[in-house]
Amino acid sequence: MKSQLLSTVFVFDVMKPLAPPVYSAKIHVTHIPFSVYTARRYFIKIDTIIALLLNHLYGLKFFHMASDEIHCGAKTKLSRYDVWALGITVVIGGQYFSWNSGLSAGFGSYVIATFLIGSSYICLCMCMSELSSALPFAGGAYGLARCTLGFYTGFIIGCCETIEYMIYVATSAISLAEMLSSVNETWSDYQPLIWLVFYVSALFIHIKGGKFFWRTNFVLAIVSFVILIIFICGSGHYGSFTTNAPVNGDEWFVGGMYKFMTVFPIAGWFFVGVEALNFACSDIDEPEVNIPWGQLSCITTLNITAFLVLFMSCSLPIGTEGLKDDLNPLDSGMGPITL
Repeated sequence: MKSQLLSTVFVFDVMKPLAPPVYSAKIHVTHIPFSVYTARRYFIKIDTIIALLLNHLYGLKFFHMASDEIHCGAKTKLSRYDVWALGITVVIGGQYFSWNSGLSAGFGSYVIATFLIGSSYICLCMCMSELSSALPFAGGAYGLARCTLGFYTGFIIGCCETIEYMIYVATSAISLAEMLSSVNETWSDYQPLIWLVFYVSALFIHIKGGKFFWRTNFVLAIVSFVILIIFICGSGHYGSFTTNAPVNGDEWFVGGMYKFMTVFPIAGWFFVGVEALNFACSDIDEPEVNIPWGQLSCITTLNITAFLVLFMSCSLPIGTEGLKDDLNPLDSGMGPITL
């Protein structure tokens, strides 16, 4: 879901100017002379260039959409809670799987890495929220970089961000297929089909868009969050932190600084993607208020659940040593739980 939304927004938004206008379905026909077209605040709009060429070469009239009269269709009323829910669905899947490979450096090293990455994401979200309150437009991290560091820097960041989300979703699809195959071995031969279903279903939700997308997203956020809460609260009875968390009974750090630096980026699985909430500025009412609130509340929620999941998972009988190679790290806690 993450990649399709963000990469699509990137493709259509990367060339927008500093403060993009809001477009309208109501069209005014005007003749634009050649001399009017210049780079606006150091950035050039693609549609401006096209209109310039058409007008100059063929004498065609440019269809300019008024910036103060929008919308193609009725706008869905969305609140700060929808922003929070979007952040949860984008990120929280990373707290279900793949994060546990970082435990190969020991619980002590990995909890420090998680703290540092989590703190960094809090600082990032605070900075982005501050900028979003001043420049509430759907540009994401690359848009804010474009405003503060220039066009080319923003373009590079946008490309890197798009590649990040493409790889993230591909990894998620592969992990999902592997987990389903571990439940039913006969599905292992059909993993490409599972990938296809994953992508098609996510793409359908985004193409449908509007109220359907946001309501589906909110339901998925609540379900995903409740499952984690059940895991955290329900498996506590079966855990013993001092017994199971250290490797070989007394080792909290494994492999020294080299191993710590190796697993350091893996802690990002707990938080990656929350920086993308600025993309929703065009859909949210009062984005200068609701986007910062939703982003900060989301990263706070994710930090709390990340540490609770980490501590609780390592406290279970499987221990840190067994958990680091587990395909489904939450299984060790969900298995004994009876609702």
